[in-house]
Amino acid sequence: MNAGLSYAASPPLALPLRWFLSVPVFGALAGGWLLWAGPAVMAGRWQPQALAYVHLLALGVLLSAMLGALIQLLPVLVGAPLRRAAPIAAGVQALLLPGIVLFAGGLGTGTAPLVRFGSALLLCALLVYAAAALPAWWRSPRSGESARTIGWAGLSFLIAAALGFMLAAGHGWAGVPLLRRLTDLHAGWALIGWVGLLVAAVAWQVVPMFSITAPYPRWLRTGLAPVNVAALGLASLDAGWPLPDWLCHAAALAAGAALLGFAACTLWLQHRRRRRLPDPWLGYWKLALGCAALAVCLWLAGRFGLRTGSGGSGSSTEMLSGLLWLLGFGTTLVAGMLQRIVAFLVWLDLSNRLRAVRSAALAPNVRELIPAAALQRQFAAQFLSVGLTLAACTLPALARPAGAAGVLAWGLLALNLVRAIRTGRGWRQRIGDGSAAVAEQSVTI
Repeated sequence: MNAGLSYAASPPLALPLRWFLSVPVFGALAGGWLLWAGPAVMAGRWQPQALAYVHLLALGVLLSAMLGALIQLLPVLVGAPLRRAAPIAAGVQALLLPGIVLFAGGLGTGTAPLVRFGSALLLCALLVYAAAALPAWWRSPRSGESARTIGWAGLSFLIAAALGFMLAAGHGWAGVPLLRRLTDLHAGWALIGWVGLLVAAVAWQVVPMFSITAPYPRWLRTGLAPVNVAALGLASLDAGWPLPDWLCHAAALAAGAALLGFAACTLWLQHRRRRRLPDPWLGYWKLALGCAALAVCLWLAGRFGLRTGSGGSGSSTEMLSGLLWLLGFGTTLVAGMLQRIVAFLVWLDLSNRLRAVRSAALAPNVRELIPAAALQRQFAAQFLSVGLTLAACTLPALARPAGAAGVLAWGLLALNLVRAIRTGRGWRQRIGDGSAAVAEQSVTI
């Protein structure tokens, strides 16, 4: 599975790390918002407090993590390094991060000027990023299932972003109608198309590499993305030109089956992994994929008229299924994979530096950079945060405890990432001083 990876094309370590370190900050902001706003966040999907919370997670956590990951993935997986990556990454972040804060703050407080200014910054940031990434993608060979899945995920993101800016215009400008009927399409393209497929593209590589499993079956690697994009495309057509019910139901069933197949296959591969040592990292996958499976089942139930609740503010089932996917699946996997990937990148950087100076020393492995005990503490806090937030959909009084648990979980994630980075910095200084001692342990990833 690793034969096609070009580690030599990896960007400087600081580029993805700069993005990854912003993720727990926004996660803590989302937790802090839930702690402050409390039950109002759970009052309905259209409530301003709920919109702010959702977008702090979706943009601040997921988008920041995934744009940062693409800086690493495009050259390594796709063979598409970004030209002038350092100034582009810095410029995009300078626009994106304040844009997220202003946009979410505007939605949460109903302040139209903040929505306008924040969405303008977001648009500029994404245009600059696309102007760098799309030509790199076009020049690349684009071979392998991971590369193709990233392409489908990128297409989904462009559609989700276009729908999102149309909705933002309705929130920010009095003369622009708020097209709420586009909300489900925006969420579908963003969460299933963008987040789901990009997670799958990464999983094709990191699950066999880090868990020492067999590869994913070829039918899943080649079929997951086209099935889901086709289903989302039919749903989009149905919103403008109604299609036969049987066709829409069949597409929804096919997409749901593909997503459930991905969850089941991942858990089975990890259960049958060749490395039998206990690995707390697997807990993130179990929690995330369990939440994803529940979200898909609730989504299908709603599709076939089995949803509970009613009213213009949105049902509790819709809130629950959305949070299962966004928080339980998306942010849980981001938290787990960031810790493993950051530790791996630090290890890779140190190994390359030691090799360059022809040192016999061995870099600390990923389990030394972020010890199992630290990983377990963060996972326990993440589990508590997800559980309390999901329970708050039914018992809104739990919203503030859920927010406090979220702040704790993201704070522990920040500590773990900073620990790995500081350890790597100390080793780099020793390597530069020529004082790296020969380690007596084997390097294990």
